[in-house]
Amino acid sequence: ISTKEELESFRDRVNNGATYEGRTITLQNDIDLQGNAENQWVPIGREDKDFKGTFYGNNHIIKNMYIDTTEDFQGLFGIVRGKIQDLTVTGDIVNAGNQSGGVVGSAGGSTIIMNCHNQVTIYSEEGTSIGGIAGYIVPNASILNCTNRANITALGQTGGYQETYVGGIIGRCDGQITGCYNTGD
Repeated sequence: ISTKEELESFRDRVNNGATYEGRTITLQNDIDLQGNAENQWVPIGREDKDFKGTFYGNNHIIKNMYIDTTEDFQGLFGIVRGKIQDLTVTGDIVNAGNQSGGVVGSAGGSTIIMNCHNQVTIYSEEGTSIGGIAGYIVPNASILNCTNRANITALGQTGGYQETYVGGIIGRCDGQITGCYNTGD
């Protein structure tokens, strides 16, 4: 993937059911998503249409991502059951829903998120599980050698029985975190 248009085309294929299981997608350049209220990012991978391959960021930056929605599973990737590595993401997520993160909203299966760096500022009024790298990871998933440098804000649920989890690296972790650090508030 070398351009914004190619990244959007890849996203659309995943969101229409292509899992990319057993395949590696390599980023060839930094990509500017040019995000704003009129040009919002739709995450790669949705419920029942998750990304299962390897996304190799090749130490490039995907910058200026912008998302403004209370829908769940927000981030560059919404739902992943694969591997995301060597990638930096910048931008803003406002009004994030449940399980939202700068890089990944929700990581299932034996997902590995490795050497990823978040600079996406996230704000959520009622979302649960909000984190810089990922909103939520399951027991077999791992976050390795990742950093968060952005501010992450989650105000919490106003009712009901759900607790709000928020953190620089991860909102809610049932998996494993190794060698990561956070400098954001």
